Amino acid sequence: MISAALLMLTQPRLVLDQDFSTMKSIDESVWSFYTGPVFNNERQTYTPKSAGNVFLEDGALVIEARKEGGKITSGKLESKQSWKYGRFEVVCKVPTGKGAWPAVWMLNEKIRAKVGNVPWPKCGEIDIMENVGFEPDKYHFTLHSEKYNHMKGTQRGFSKVVEEATPSWHKYVLDWQPNHIKISMDKEVILDIANKETGVEAWPFDEPFFLILNLAMGGDWGGAKGFDESIMPSRFYIRSVKIYQ
Repeated sequence: MISAALLMLTQPRLVLDQDFSTMKSIDESVWSFYTGPVFNNERQTYTPKSAGNVFLEDGALVIEARKEGGKITSGKLESKQSWKYGRFEVVCKVPTGKGAWPAVWMLNEKIRAKVGNVPWPKCGEIDIMENVGFEPDKYHFTLHSEKYNHMKGTQRGFSKVVEEATPSWHKYVLDWQPNHIKISMDKEVILDIANKETGVEAWPFDEPFFLILNLAMGGDWGGAKGFDESIMPSRFYIRSVKIYQ
């Protein structure tokens, strides 16, 4: 019979609980507002908190892209903490419209801290969920590394089509273990990759990564089929973020 003490040691522990339906303000001890450069030829500028592109409304965190005075702005949150391994749960709802590119993803802490020579994709990237507005029913789940990425035609990614009149709430779970990563959508495992090789080129996922929530507009992928600026303001909704280790 397993003792209660042993059971506590073997059960995952909740290390981050961001239930936005119960919060009155964004917890800035957890999140930072990214205002740096954008990549992939995206059209937006990421703004600080004062610009109001990220806010709480109707029980959710809202990231809003808008066009004002000929300028497109949006929001990007980064977790201040990084984690290695664990269970990452995000409940969110994507926007609609050609040009929108919402994402829930993770990057190696070394690229943020500028430690060593670890540029993308050498640093590694975990895409827990991506969606592009020209394929509103299709959700994407991807691992990037130096050996496996789209620039080499070796990218390891999977997708799921969910036919629905308008986007609804979905729960995404990253189960990140040493030498094995799974990503599920509404309890269905979509990505299931085990590390069967040696070397950081194939598997850079043994170091702390930080979490990113953002809504990009246009860009190489988001704008690949055009960009309908009339969709703005465009909103990406996140209901909760929970992390277990």
